[in-house]
Amino acid sequence: MSKDNGIYILETTEGQCRIIYATAIDRLFDSFDRNESAPADHISPVRAVEFFHDAPITADIKEALCIAGELLAEKKVEHGYVEYGITLIRSKNSWEALMDKAAKKIPLEKEYLKSQTSAYYKAKLDSIIQLEEKLYA
Repeated sequence: MSKDNGIYILETTEGQCRIIYATAIDRLFDSFDRNESAPADHISPVRAVEFFHDAPITADIKEALCIAGELLAEKKVEHGYVEYGITLIRSKNSWEALMDKAAKKIPLEKEYLKSQTSAYYKAKLDSIIQLEEKLYA
């Protein structure tokens, strides 16, 4: 059975690297301000902030790879295996730009999610409200 998990390094344009363990990283491309996904090469700023905001940060890619390697070893023990290993994701934005774009998109996503009736969208709305309060209050 697929674990759909991995260790991910987000590298922003200013060279900042943020390292996380995550499942379902394909959600990084989801946008809830409309009923479709972003283009395949476009990281959703809101999802980037959701996934990577609390991540360890370094400006040295070698250090990021070391941190990712340690995290990979830890998660292999914890989960048996890590399906996608270590993956580098390069953003076309700085972290500050991702934060600014997320701040502008969150109200649009909230508006869309409020119009949806499924439990999934209601949970996503709660998650976005919590993120907004945490980051922009």
